[in-house]
Amino acid sequence: MEHFCYAIKNLGDFIHLGDSPKELDEETELQPGDMIPAKFGGLRCPGTQGMADAIMALTSNIAMEKRQRIEFKKEWFDPTNPAVPDGDVQA
Repeated sequence: MEHFCYAIKNLGDFIHLGDSPKELDEETELQPGDMIPAKFGGLRCPGTQGMADAIMALTSNIAMEKRQRIEFKKEWFDPTNPAVPDGDVQA
């Protein structure tokens, strides 16, 4: 979780924020907004893993606050689905 927080705080170190493509080597060219690959100092885990870690932490906090068991839903872990734990959990 600490690594994920560091990545958010220092997002510019892990995403190409320039206005034009950037060539890292003869095989790798980044477009603006692309994640920098791990072999060039980028994050070692993909965004979906960071999202899964955050979902587990958020859901755990909600469960402790409400003192109830929460069943994880597959749609929470789908980046294309807008479902989130704090919107689905009943009071």
